[in-house]
Amino acid sequence: MSQIQRQDNLFSAEDWKTIYRSFTQADFTSYDYDSIRTSMLNYIQTNYPEDFNDYIQSSEFIAIIDLLSYMGQSLAFRTDLNSRENFFDTAERRDSIIKLAKLVNYTPKRNTPARGLLKVNKVRTTEPLVDSEGTNLSNTNVSWNDANNTEWYDQWLQILNSAFNSTNQFGDPVKSGTVNTILSEMYNINSTTTQPVIQNFSESIDGITTSIDVVKSDIHADGYFFEKDPDQAEPYNLIYKNDNQGFSSINNGFFAYFKEGEMNFEDYNFSSPVPNRTIDLPLSNINELDVYVQKVSNTGVVLEKWKKVPSLFGQNTIYNSLAISDTNIFTVQSQNNDKATINFSDGNFGVAPKGNFRVWFRRSSGQGQVLRKNRIQNKEINISYKNNEGQEYVLTLSLSLNYTVSNSQATESDASIKQNAPKSYYSQDRMINAEDYNIFPLTQSNSIQKIKSINKTHIGHSRYLDINDPTGTVKSVNVYGEDGILYKNPDFTLNSEEITGTVVDYTSYTYIIENILEPLIQKNLLSNYYYDTYKKAVESTHDANQFIMQSASTEKNEWVTFPSAGQSQTGYFVIAGAADKTFSNATSVHNNPLNSNEKLAMIRPGTVLEFVDDYSTPTKSIFTTVVSVKNNGIVTSSDTAGSIQLDKQITNGYKIRKILPNFRTALSTTEKETIRTQMQAGVNFGIGYHYNDPSLKKEGWYVIADDYINTTNDFSVAYNNKFPPGYQALASDTSWLVYAKYVPAASTASSPKYEFTIRGLDYVFESKDEVRFFYVSDYKNIDSTTGKAVQDTIELLNINKDVKLLTDPGNAAKLVNPITFSISDSFTEQDGYVDIKKIKVTNIDSDNSGSPDNPIAHDDLISDAHYVFFENYIDYDGYTYYKLSSDITQVSTKLAASSVTGLAFVTADSTAANNFFIYRGNGSGVENTAIKLVNDVNSSSYTKRCGYDSTNKKTYKAYVGRAFSTAEKFYFHYKHSAPRSQRIDPSVSNIIELVILDKTHYTNVQNWFSSGKARSLFPAEPTSQEIKNSVGELEKYRSISDQLIYSSAKFKLLFGPTADEQNQAIFRVVKIPNTNYTDNEIKTEIINAINSYFAITNWDFGDTFYYSELAAFIHTRLSSKISSVVIVPKDAEAKFGDLFQIKAGSNELFFSTATVSQVEIVSGLTGVNLRSVTSGAVGNY
Repeated sequence: MSQIQRQDNLFSAEDWKTIYRSFTQADFTSYDYDSIRTSMLNYIQTNYPEDFNDYIQSSEFIAIIDLLSYMGQSLAFRTDLNSRENFFDTAERRDSIIKLAKLVNYTPKRNTPARGLLKVNKVRTTEPLVDSEGTNLSNTNVSWNDANNTEWYDQWLQILNSAFNSTNQFGDPVKSGTVNTILSEMYNINSTTTQPVIQNFSESIDGITTSIDVVKSDIHADGYFFEKDPDQAEPYNLIYKNDNQGFSSINNGFFAYFKEGEMNFEDYNFSSPVPNRTIDLPLSNINELDVYVQKVSNTGVVLEKWKKVPSLFGQNTIYNSLAISDTNIFTVQSQNNDKATINFSDGNFGVAPKGNFRVWFRRSSGQGQVLRKNRIQNKEINISYKNNEGQEYVLTLSLSLNYTVSNSQATESDASIKQNAPKSYYSQDRMINAEDYNIFPLTQSNSIQKIKSINKTHIGHSRYLDINDPTGTVKSVNVYGEDGILYKNPDFTLNSEEITGTVVDYTSYTYIIENILEPLIQKNLLSNYYYDTYKKAVESTHDANQFIMQSASTEKNEWVTFPSAGQSQTGYFVIAGAADKTFSNATSVHNNPLNSNEKLAMIRPGTVLEFVDDYSTPTKSIFTTVVSVKNNGIVTSSDTAGSIQLDKQITNGYKIRKILPNFRTALSTTEKETIRTQMQAGVNFGIGYHYNDPSLKKEGWYVIADDYINTTNDFSVAYNNKFPPGYQALASDTSWLVYAKYVPAASTASSPKYEFTIRGLDYVFESKDEVRFFYVSDYKNIDSTTGKAVQDTIELLNINKDVKLLTDPGNAAKLVNPITFSISDSFTEQDGYVDIKKIKVTNIDSDNSGSPDNPIAHDDLISDAHYVFFENYIDYDGYTYYKLSSDITQVSTKLAASSVTGLAFVTADSTAANNFFIYRGNGSGVENTAIKLVNDVNSSSYTKRCGYDSTNKKTYKAYVGRAFSTAEKFYFHYKHSAPRSQRIDPSVSNIIELVILDKTHYTNVQNWFSSGKARSLFPAEPTSQEIKNSVGELEKYRSISDQLIYSSAKFKLLFGPTADEQNQAIFRVVKIPNTNYTDNEIKTEIINAINSYFAITNWDFGDTFYYSELAAFIHTRLSSKISSVVIVPKDAEAKFGDLFQIKAGSNELFFSTATVSQVEIVSGLTGVNLRSVTSGAVGNY
């Protein structure tokens, strides 16, 4: 006997052959009661036929078989059930799903609380305060925007300022920022440390008892509000918002930040540091946002605030976005029923906790509850505070919810966890490729209903495509700002090469005229001067209505289009209101005799006209330039087009309101010869310009002889309307625009020169902090379609208030249209420094015709009666620059200046010598106490508007202009076009656009539809900033070379009356004969089928709808009820079949707004009822 056989006999329970035979005869496919029982009986009958033969149902042997079968089935079921819980696809228990998610480092999202702002409607204090009228404010409610209390605003601020810290009174916030385009400021209350950390109240909202926490808030740099860590030492605070829409606006006033839920805390003592310590928080419904860990003293004073990281695996203590020194970290792991476990670090790369710790957590309902507008009204909270004298009082705030808050999200569902956890594992906590950007955001936020990510650029793209370069050197820039400053700067400088010409011989005069003088008069600063200072001088000296065409009946002319009706660039003028508007009654212009109407003579090529739709109450205004005038505006029967051509199409019947004669920047041959004669004589002379030369009946340049010119006094046109201009009054004519000074040769070795001085005006636009400008005059980018240069522009948005904001704020209105300036030059300081915060601009000439589109557009923004002030400062480089100053108050008189404690600028004193100086007042109200500041600028034309204050060692400047303020932003749009020749390759950055359908927005759309509201009430899409705030901190997971931009999904509405007209339709249905279903039942089921078909889960962005697919689906659902269904467009111009295919935009999803009203039951389909609904009668056929 072999050793192996002997050991088998001695030590084995059974021979292996016996075991093998047993397994081969066992039926492993049997797992339920019947199959197990049958298999056992078959096995016994086969292997033990003689030992067991009692198979009657009443035998004990069969009872044992039945019992074993039952136990086998139970064990098989449990084994199968537990096995299923080990896989995402088959797991059913939430506890199993959460544990499986943890294996792939995915944390299921707990509920997200509703959060927002409660407006403070009333304030009350126990402090004995008295207002300026002597009214006792103690224990008195002061309401915001109280129409019955004219002193409410002062009383309100008096109460709050007493409660605020002395260092941040109203107007001096501890922090400010822009949230959803609205300036928001933070003010700390000098609250005591003996009151609750958080103010909580309960409110029944739509039948649900809801707990609300009023918390201590802060403004994030990314533009949203957030809750500070709970801390007794932190003061309570209020948020002030101002949307510039008045006190009645829901976004104007003081607010408190709230969160739905109630804060709890648990204290723990860790006697020794234990690596990877965990804490299971004892309560359920802990929300996703609000878990805080703090190390505290024995008395509860916060010693350290620990930071939460997403995970201790992957992005752990080694790989996290915190600084190296931030090792006090923890993570939160979700458990079933929204319980949570706190995980601490291992003690090597992060600190293991030791000592007293307090864990704060907020319990929220977690049902995605919507807090509707006005559901919270006048809920009071009391905050104890100390005033400036250290006395303790109570401030009572009455809070109301003035808008709907719908940002609450329910706990992540099991199905969502199953879907997102594998995706999160695939992306490995980073976004690199296209699939990452389409799936990873879903794992970070449960506010995303649907997402589509689009890569806008790619590495190695063509040098002819835009890339990212914030300097604007190699990339076009298109940015917005709200801190604009626009002002007039007459203190310009020109370099010597621009203004000096050397006389060598006779030919030098021609060279100087053509290469120095003409380029000077072509500069924007002289054109600016003409349309501003020159124009206003004419109006003040000659006629205030000189350029207005409605002062006399003969001036009032209207446009008649010819040959086309409606709108045209060609036509003629007739007297406004004339019964006969045929060309035989056309008005004579251009060379029209001056004694008839001088203004009509100014209608010539280059002149800018303003047209309005009505003289009395105009609602439309458009500026256009005259291109050509034929036959003095007269039209004959042989003409096929109007005698006057404009550069824009003007509507028939529009009236001329303003006429702005052109500024010709090219010298005629006669003018050049006249100037050459003066230069040959070697004398000083001036050159003036007349917008309508009496001798020429057109514009013209003229010479002012040396004996008649005055270079000292201010500009005036008192003598330029007399013939001949320039020779009217000795040493008195100041109408020159260019002054030519003859400089004799210093020696026989040198040559004489002419030095030119020109009048000019620069418009300077500045952005205080937000935007920096890039301009190089040599960089030109040509539009391939027009062949013209693309201009860099500053557009002042039409949400800005008009010029009345500066002079008559109560009647200020928003601009009718945006105002566009073209950038003319960079701003260079006298020391040669190019200040990129500033840029020179001018009224845009979009077609490069030589005349601005609207030469006086600046008058809609700035007033000569209003000034902005600048003060000097020394920058880090040691140079002196100027910045916007708030030190100076503009006043009318010197007496008013003396009443100012500080600096004042006088503009309208009855004593002219007192005007346009900066004074220091002492608040006494005695005129002679106002001290004129010493001048500190050498410019002869601008000395008075500057001054040096020895008290605070600053130099100030005043400019006519306008600047943004806290209360009134100055919004602008900067566009810079980079030349193609300057672009580089490869790309510096990929731009990833995330098109996101927010769950809240989708819910709002569904509610809008179900409530049957009009299209005009369609829910507004969330802004880019709101989407960014809702999706969490995606930025830290992106590739370093990628730039994320956020945009909201849009809906293409179909079929219903709220859809676009071309997408509206009627479904005509033919029932199966003799069916028992009523028409209404079938209509309802048709709509249910359509809604199921267009369920959001069935569609992606940019999909195409095919009616054939919808029809097949409807027939499947209603196969026993209908025989046919067709879709018929409602658009009168449409035909049957036009709606068989509809394409959604790349950022659009389909949404059906069809109701039972869009379903009709017909007896059969005919040519009549297949036509569009509005093309014939509708009924049953």
